[in-house]
Amino acid sequence: MRKHHIELRWKYDKKLYSKTEDTIEFMCQYGYRQLTPKHTFRTTCREGKVVYPQCG
Repeated sequence: MRKHHIELRWKYDKKLYSKTEDTIEFMCQYGYRQLTPKHTFRTTCREGKVVYPQCG
């Protein structure tokens, strides 16, 4: 997530464990802005894989 300059929107711990079909929301780290469309900041875990949005 650091590479994409994003952080979890609702959880402030370092780690989050998600299972398939869990919805995960992200936001840009302080000082960065969205590079991908707004809808990509709310994504679903699919078989252990998450597509990350990007900020820059």
